Amino acid sequence: MKKIHYMVYTTTILIMAAQGCKKPYLPGIVAVSSNYLVVEGVINTGSDSTSIRLSRTVPLSSTRQVKPEFGATVTILTDAGGNYPLSPAGNGYYKGPGLNLNSLAKYGLKIVTSGGKVYQSDMVVAKNSPPIDSVYYRIMNNGVQVYADTHDPANNTHYYRWDFSETYEFRSAFYSYDYFTQTPVDTVLSRPPSAQIFTCWRGDASYTIIVNTSAKLAKDIITNNAVAFVESTSEKLEARYSILVKQYAITADAFNYFQQL
Repeated sequence: MKKIHYMVYTTTILIMAAQGCKKPYLPGIVAVSSNYLVVEGVINTGSDSTSIRLSRTVPLSSTRQVKPEFGATVTILTDAGGNYPLSPAGNGYYKGPGLNLNSLAKYGLKIVTSGGKVYQSDMVVAKNSPPIDSVYYRIMNNGVQVYADTHDPANNTHYYRWDFSETYEFRSAFYSYDYFTQTPVDTVLSRPPSAQIFTCWRGDASYTIIVNTSAKLAKDIITNNAVAFVESTSEKLEARYSILVKQYAITADAFNYFQQL
């Protein structure tokens, strides 16, 4: 019995010693506060709106995930001398209505921060995306996979990017038939259909980078292109689900940039 007790005691000491040797790893980059300006968005030359998001980088050690850039002036420039200002929309977003611009012209973005710093992008020719051929889904073992396919008969696009927004209906676990009111006196009344809180709707946006290319193919065709996956346990599939997919034609440089991200 003394030998068994001694073995247990020794093992405990070794475990405590191993835990005591742990030290936090804090590389130099964690403490760097570069405060770089981050610009995200697409200049839409068609009838759809343009949305540009401005934010600042934060240290890897920070608990803050997003640092919006407020008070900036954001303007779309054209090579013909035109300019189209975007309006602040809150949380670092700057938006404008559909512009219906010449898709053969060149466009750039000019940003003046609240601190007076000026940033201006290169002027780039707009690229028109071919239509989306189809958006469809397949039922998998663990959920539903959504796809978006396309092709360019002119064989000119080759590089694509997608994003999407989801809207879905879900239901509360319990139905509320009545509600409590203190006007004119404390009482419980039946809940009318206009005040029901059983059926709810919610919307989500894509948070991943979705790109694909046909550059190495004989034809400019994208098939079986996965854009979204909904797990079988998700409340998104409880009642009704809808997805709106947007497709963009991008340059080879933009494709490589997104691939690096």
